[in-house]
Amino acid sequence: MKNAPFFSILLPTKNRSHLVGYAILSVLQQDFPDFELIICDNDDDPHATNSVVKGFCDPRIQYIRTGGLDMVSNWNTALNAATGHHIIVLEDKMIFYAGALAAINQLISKSPSGIVVWRWDGIQDEGAVPILVQPHQADDALLNSNDILQKVVTNVTEWWYTLPRGICCTVPRSIIDEIIQKTGRPFYEEASPDFVSAVKILAYIDEYLLSGKIFTLVTTSKASNGYWTSRRKFNDFSYLMGSKKFEPNFEGVYVKSPWIVVNCIIADYLRQQKSLGGKLMRFNVSNRAYFEMLLIELITYSLLEKRVLWERWEISQLFSGGDGVFRNLWYTVNLLSHRFTRRVWRKIKSSMIMVKITKQQPLRNAKTSISESFISEYLAGVIKIQDRGSYG
Repeated sequence: MKNAPFFSILLPTKNRSHLVGYAILSVLQQDFPDFELIICDNDDDPHATNSVVKGFCDPRIQYIRTGGLDMVSNWNTALNAATGHHIIVLEDKMIFYAGALAAINQLISKSPSGIVVWRWDGIQDEGAVPILVQPHQADDALLNSNDILQKVVTNVTEWWYTLPRGICCTVPRSIIDEIIQKTGRPFYEEASPDFVSAVKILAYIDEYLLSGKIFTLVTTSKASNGYWTSRRKFNDFSYLMGSKKFEPNFEGVYVKSPWIVVNCIIADYLRQQKSLGGKLMRFNVSNRAYFEMLLIELITYSLLEKRVLWERWEISQLFSGGDGVFRNLWYTVNLLSHRFTRRVWRKIKSSMIMVKITKQQPLRNAKTSISESFISEYLAGVIKIQDRGSYG
């Protein structure tokens, strides 16, 4: 009988056949061989990704053609097919750096739960000139799930990199199976399967390891669901929902808009809090925290796009809900104070390295051929980052 692999790498993909080959290659080039790669092809075109996968001949690849599924179901299909001891989700717009799996394997024994989270480099390519964003490498640290849950309900986007979301994270299959058994529901759920899985994990474990090392690169920001949602570029949500009817659930939040990313995330959290109970009931989202998280998204994306992205009814709901108009105006003044702005900007500058990508600008670990070939072809215009994509 075949032994179960150490890692199961889930690669749910949709309409990114121009990128998925780089993700596959980055896995197959790893010097840690004990893994399986589960590719769930949810493309609208039944041949595009299939033809890319056929270009690789490796018995560790398991290809599953889905098509027409919603994103969550595609993720669960990949998980159900996995047989490995540790689960990693690799987005189709991501690549592993050389030696990543071997390094992650060494870190697992340092985590009390066996869960390891790491940060990532990213290419921001919404503007005319692509920018490579690299977090500073740091020391490894054990994180307490209660501390992280408190940060989630206070400012989830600031602490996003610490969450055990499956993406840039490895989770023991035994923990996933235990959560499925206790909840009686699929591990990945709407609307954001990565975030929902993180909330479930935080509800059931005590500590995990946050590595200060960088193991992955997000090769494009322009193809992400968050980008398309926040910029209002989806005509509808059928692209994410497949043939499933889109029925947004905003119970517990007073802004009823699916276009505000953090609004959807908080709605996801509140649904899980109500469903799972337990220690999640100790971590509540205050009206002030909710208001400030949404206001930060409104300001940030509107400045980037040089126009107000929200509709009038969304702004009206934000300022009139919760603690009321006058209290929300006071929150706004406090949030935009000079002192607060300076503190945030110092935090951004101290935690990130942002450089324009040129032909002379190598990626971290540029000795790996996947990094060099991707950047060279990207800059030469051989790779066209399409305007529409989904990570599931």
